[in-house]
Amino acid sequence: MCKTVFASLLTASMLTLLSCGGSQHSADEKYYLVATSVKIPYWQQAYAGLSKAAAQLQVKAEMVGPDVYDPKVEHAEFQRILGKKPSGIMVQVGDPGVLKEDIDAAIGQGIPVITIDSDAPATKRLLFIGTDNYKAGVMGAEVLLDKLHGKGNVVVYTIQGQANLNERLHGYTVHGPPRSVDFFKETILDSYGQGMTFTSCLRITRFFEEDTVELRDRTLFRYGTGCATRRTLMNPYDLRSAVDNDLAMPRCPIGEAIETLERLTRKRFFET
Repeated sequence: MCKTVFASLLTASMLTLLSCGGSQHSADEKYYLVATSVKIPYWQQAYAGLSKAAAQLQVKAEMVGPDVYDPKVEHAEFQRILGKKPSGIMVQVGDPGVLKEDIDAAIGQGIPVITIDSDAPATKRLLFIGTDNYKAGVMGAEVLLDKLHGKGNVVVYTIQGQANLNERLHGYTVHGPPRSVDFFKETILDSYGQGMTFTSCLRITRFFEEDTVELRDRTLFRYGTGCATRRTLMNPYDLRSAVDNDLAMPRCPIGEAIETLERLTRKRFFET
C-alpha cells in the first residue's frame, strides 16, 4: 500500500515537472529528489516509486541528501545539484529557513522546483504535493484515544524544526479534552533535572486552535496548516513582544527566566 502511494505521489511530481519544460523531452533530462534522510525505508520506498516513474517517462532521476536528518547537509546537496543544471527538482524540506534561498535561486535560473511531503510556502516553489499533516495528527489522536480508552501516557518521537512534523504534532495536541496541570506534573519535573533541556536553553510552546507557536532560544517559530515561519529575536524588547503577543503570555516572567538561564549556563543570552 505504501509503495503504491509513494509511486503515485512521485509520478504526479514528475509529471508536474515535465509539464514545466514544454512538450519536447529527451532521455538526457535528469530530475532530482532531495530528501532529509535517504537511508530510511520511507524514502527508499519513495525512490522506488520515483525510479519507476522516471523509467516510464523515459527520463533520468536520482535521489540525494543526507543519510540521517541534517538540514545543513541537505542544503549543501541542493546547492551541489543546482550546479549541475537539472531539468527539475523535487525537495522534501527539512528546514524552510535553510532552503529558502536555494529554492528561490533554482526558480530564478528557470529550474522548476516542487516541494513534497514537507513544504516551504514562503519560497517561490511551484507547488506542494503532500499530506494535510494537521488532519493526519487529528486522525492519529482519535485512534489513540479510542485504543487507550481515556487512560495512559503517550510519547511522540519527532524531529524538532521540521514543519510537517510540527503540523502533525499540533493535530495530535489540540485534539481531545483539556488537561489539568497535574496531568503534566511528572513530565515537567523530569524536564528540569540537572543538565536537562529546560535548564540549558529557553523553550516555550503554545498550541492554539489555528496554529502552534514555539520559542526556541532567540528564534520564534509559527506552524499552521500549510505554512511555517521563523523570526529571530534580536534583543530583550523583541523577546518580550514575542512572549506577550505571539505566545499570548503577558504574565510570563521571561526576564527572570533569562536571568536564571544565564546563571545556569554562564552565558549571556543575547551575546553575539
